[in-house]
Amino acid sequence: QEDGKRAGTLNVPGIVGLGKACEMAKTNINYHPLSSKLEQALIALGYKIIGHFHDKVGNVVNVCVGVNIHEFLKPINVTGKPSRVLTAMGLSFEEMKQCMRISLGKYTISDDVDRVIKIFQEALK
Repeated sequence: QEDGKRAGTLNVPGIVGLGKACEMAKTNINYHPLSSKLEQALIALGYKIIGHFHDKVGNVVNVCVGVNIHEFLKPINVTGKPSRVLTAMGLSFEEMKQCMRISLGKYTISDDVDRVIKIFQEALK
């Protein structure tokens, strides 16, 4: 603007909103204890966790159940193409069909995680 002498108009409400969203995400959401609890329980049951605990999104647990669950679940990926993320992690398409992504949300509590663990325990019987 003004013949290159002054910077353009900044989106002040957008900047403030982004700052507030980052603040809320940092202070209000801590998935680590619940996702850690879920991962440790699934590992103890013999399931394989996909991904490294510290190098992933904190609210997502990706578990390999050892059987093709793709046939039993409505596919999320309607394109029928392999997941780009799981491909980048080195999984084959056949391995991907055995994976289940579990996401923890803002309102997930320990009792919810306990129910999921119980479901996985029952599946082994």
